[in-house]
Amino acid sequence: MNMQFNPNLPHDFVPSPTPNSAVARRKVLHRANMDMRMKLNGLFPMAFRGFGQAKFPLMVGIYEEVIKAHPHLNRQRTRAAIGNYVGGRTYLRAMIEGNVRVDLHGDPAGLVTASDAKFAAIRLARLDASYG
Repeated sequence: MNMQFNPNLPHDFVPSPTPNSAVARRKVLHRANMDMRMKLNGLFPMAFRGFGQAKFPLMVGIYEEVIKAHPHLNRQRTRAAIGNYVGGRTYLRAMIEGNVRVDLHGDPAGLVTASDAKFAAIRLARLDASYG
């Protein structure tokens, strides 16, 4: 794309993404989510397990606890990374009724309810159906 200065455009003008730039943007966002997941794992290793490790169900409200403990973290990136974490197959498989939820330090912080387990099972089935 030929980008020359045009004084008639607003200073914050951003051209609409081309197909290649949309793909590139998704890759950048995915990398940012993975980087934040690794950061969360470093800050709270007993709650946010590493890639390929068994996951524990997290306490309800974990995002607020993360932000309270580390208010300097980018809120949007933190929320996206937690969403990525809890949307993964390993995490969803751990969402079994009666399983213990953990807080940031790995201490018990509630139990997985029947409705939580049912929701996770539906999400897991959809993931399995879409990716095989």
